[in-house]
Amino acid sequence: MLVGFAFAPIYVRMLGAEGYGLVGFFLSLQAVLGVMDLGMSLTLNRELARSRADASRKNSSADLLRTSEVIYWGLSILAGVLIAVLAPSIASKWVNASSLSQSAVSTAVRLMGFAVSLQAPLALYQGGLYGLERQLSANVVLAMAATLRAIGAVAVMSIAPDRLLAFFVWQLAIGAFSTGACARLLWKAMEWQGRHARVSRSLIAEHWRFSAAVSANGVVGVLLTQLDKIILIKILPLAEFGYYTLANVLASALWGLVIPINTALFPRFVELSERKDDRNLIVLYHKSCQLMAVVLVPTALLLALFPYELLNIWTRNTQTASHASQILAVLAIGNMLNGLASIGGYLQSAAGWPALLFKTNAILAVSLVPLLWIIVPKYGAIGGAFVWLILSSTYVFVMIPMMHRRLLRGEMRRWYMADLFLPLSVALSIGICARNIIDPNWPGTALLFALACEWGMAVLLTTLICPAARYAALAFAQRLVRE
Repeated sequence: MLVGFAFAPIYVRMLGAEGYGLVGFFLSLQAVLGVMDLGMSLTLNRELARSRADASRKNSSADLLRTSEVIYWGLSILAGVLIAVLAPSIASKWVNASSLSQSAVSTAVRLMGFAVSLQAPLALYQGGLYGLERQLSANVVLAMAATLRAIGAVAVMSIAPDRLLAFFVWQLAIGAFSTGACARLLWKAMEWQGRHARVSRSLIAEHWRFSAAVSANGVVGVLLTQLDKIILIKILPLAEFGYYTLANVLASALWGLVIPINTALFPRFVELSERKDDRNLIVLYHKSCQLMAVVLVPTALLLALFPYELLNIWTRNTQTASHASQILAVLAIGNMLNGLASIGGYLQSAAGWPALLFKTNAILAVSLVPLLWIIVPKYGAIGGAFVWLILSSTYVFVMIPMMHRRLLRGEMRRWYMADLFLPLSVALSIGICARNIIDPNWPGTALLFALACEWGMAVLLTTLICPAARYAALAFAQRLVRE
């Protein structure tokens, strides 16, 4: 995550605002084509986690992996070919470039398609590794790939005559490396099966209902998180879309905090749900929600209250910071609300009840398109950010209450008070005080130190105010002292 933040301003300087706009389009394209997953990665994750609680399920897990693998690769290759064929039309009819030639954009889109086809199956292998609680192995590969992707891209762009072409060729190579490495790790972890894996139609019949429900959630989820960018690149000039992309990259730092917590929790949620251990499930739920709040809320409010200062420090470009600061503030609040409610969404899937999340996402997705077409032409990129904020608030104030009518009944009030309101009020109070003290014209080092102090104080006090987080922090400190 840090590597990505460090190199994003370098990409902007080397590729220009329009070139970086194409990078944003590439990221959105990757996310949109995640619908090819069809729920297979989460199904594999869930089944491997269930096999840890029920040994009788272990015999079919290798066959499930092989079956999912064949389907996934077939769809990925097909998608890559289709994008390559449609690249000239996308370049001429969807991307509003002024300084880049149509042929350059077309070539870049074609390379995007090939890169996506090699990288998409990575989600399947990640899901399997997470289900076996091999997060460390998967994350080592992902960290290596992220480092090579960033450093290598700058290196090849520095020596290549066509920087845009070099960038996407390198993305293709790193996508192949990361997918291949995770595939090898997962199959090695499955060697205990002791027999040759095969494609099984019966497993498709057994798991298709859960996969279909998860897939439907994935489709509408992708529409909610990426459709704004797909529409913005059509409506806005490519340079302005580049500023939106840059703000979104920094706001997406919050997902770097949210996703690791959720992926670590999901197998344990599945295990406790399978054992009907409601007592420990309630304890884990509130502990994890408070951990999420402690990690997420101070960081999100720092981005929302000091967007210009952070962008200026990050990019060292006042014009870029001015264009993107308001967008960053709104996106950060939206991502924070979405992240706070995300543990409830994972709990629903772990309990085998993805329907509520699907219905919520479907209603929001239907509302998203008309809202974007009405608001974005009038208000520009900031309008798209406000649409995201409105939709994200629905998860906190609508989905969570509905979830607690069926799962963990009687725990909703505690969630709002201890897991949400307390950490949010404390971190917001500290942030507002700091906003009235810190001057954006301070020297860079002093400004960065002041922002770090504000964030550290917010994290410390939210930890102390959250009962479960405070207990976990004290227990951790005691272990350190004993060791």
